[in-house]
Amino acid sequence: MGGSPLSKIMHDAKETTGGAPLDPVTIFLSDPESHLSDILYIYFRHYKKRVMHEFMMRALQEIETSANPLLVADVGSSCASDLLYIVRRMRKEGQEKMLARLNILLLDGDPWSKEAGEPLWADTAKDVRFEFREAYLTEPLPLEPGSVQVAVCSEVVEHMEEPKLLLQAIYTAMQPGGYLIFTTDNSPSLFQLIRRIPRWLTGQYAKYYTPRDKDTDIVGTYERKGKTFNIYGHISLKSTWEWEKVARECGFEIASYGTYESIRRGGAGSRPVVLAAFFVTGFINSCLPRWLGRYFGDTTALLLKKPKRAGA
Repeated sequence: MGGSPLSKIMHDAKETTGGAPLDPVTIFLSDPESHLSDILYIYFRHYKKRVMHEFMMRALQEIETSANPLLVADVGSSCASDLLYIVRRMRKEGQEKMLARLNILLLDGDPWSKEAGEPLWADTAKDVRFEFREAYLTEPLPLEPGSVQVAVCSEVVEHMEEPKLLLQAIYTAMQPGGYLIFTTDNSPSLFQLIRRIPRWLTGQYAKYYTPRDKDTDIVGTYERKGKTFNIYGHISLKSTWEWEKVARECGFEIASYGTYESIRRGGAGSRPVVLAAFFVTGFINSCLPRWLGRYFGDTTALLLKKPKRAGA
């Protein structure tokens, strides 16, 4: 069975806490083989997919119906598991006629995306037209202006030096009246800001919350046209209201709000009461009205619309 042994988990956790002792519950929750961690992770990832499905159905119902087929482009798709979930759910709900009209284009620069994703899509979405296409998001997108009715950009822009440029490129590729399903980190959220107050009061804020940048958060590299490019971690973190401002500056209207807690594995270094509070606040946030909850959730989800007006 794969995964790290408990001794290694304890060692890694102590490294992140300066050698502070950890209790068994914290160790259990940070164990990659923990079933509880898996259950919590799966639950909140499923909540994300529900939000995206809701956005997709609204987009498909409200865009111009004369286009046939409808071009759906997932920008920075990886294997496009979220979009695959939406397709499978549409089939389960009897949306075969709409599925037959979709032409899905999956754009990513990593060859692994096609290698891993194509068999998955061929098996579970065999009656849907789809294509994996190589696309490097720092270069012009391989999309004709005004050709896309629905775009998806999920958890991509936080990895980019200039995320606004990608949103502008997606805007250009979209048909007036089309929709973009957009998700990314909400950092810091209001919950996160509240948790940071003690660090600020004790003068330790800068030590624990130094902004990430492209010089310190490089997670890998890739070769392209004889050059080596960096793959970044989360170097473009913004709050929800900042992302909304960027979207409006690119020309989008905000059609709907959403949010969800990402609930990643881990928690090493946090006490059980802190972890419990984290999971509870995530659930409570999912019950809040969208207009309010979008500021508290640790991830931003927006349904953006390209206006129909002339010159937009």
